[in-house]
Amino acid sequence: DTDEPWFLYVHFTETHMNNADRLPYALPEDDALQFVDDASSLPTLRTRGGKVNYNENQRDSHERLYDGAIRYLDEKIGTILQTVHERAKWDNTLVIVTSDHGELIGEHGLLGHGYLYEPGLRVPLVVKAPNADRTGRIGDRVNTSWLYATIRDVAGLDSTDHVGTSLLGETYPDSVLAQDYSQTWDWSRYGGKKEGRHAIYHDEMKLIDEAEERQLYDLN
Repeated sequence: DTDEPWFLYVHFTETHMNNADRLPYALPEDDALQFVDDASSLPTLRTRGGKVNYNENQRDSHERLYDGAIRYLDEKIGTILQTVHERAKWDNTLVIVTSDHGELIGEHGLLGHGYLYEPGLRVPLVVKAPNADRTGRIGDRVNTSWLYATIRDVAGLDSTDHVGTSLLGETYPDSVLAQDYSQTWDWSRYGGKKEGRHAIYHDEMKLIDEAEERQLYDLN
């Protein structure tokens, strides 16, 4: 309730695997049970990442719970956006909905995130600019690090401390770099023992460079 500029950052963790006793996501059980029959009859599901050998039933159950977490999250985001509408702040507000990573649920025999395969890199991204008259789906490949440039441009700030492309521009680069430096951070459980990992996209070709090996994919 202010006419002054305001900023709200909300970080949801419901779609993030945890160390729960039974369910891999921190969902209220009533919500979880909308997507599986009975929590007590669930097959054994992993609650941490790494290599996994899920059978079809296990993978199906885990995917249902993941869908349930996304549904729960979608409802909470909707509540926030409805409040912004009700307080007549919508038109003049920059809204961004995204995620820091996706999730592998058995793809490539892996579980969780921190991997540069497509399920780990493809994330939701919705941007609503203030007083926007442009709507639609952008089919180009982009990078969430470009959000810095997007926010900077909308706020009218001059800055050279970050090189990036505004997501509200008309054109995007042909090549996009995805990076994972999380394993190099001193405070992470890896303790800075692993090098940063990268994936470079150019048109429909994708090269993953993980220091130990390189993998080249034709995404078509």
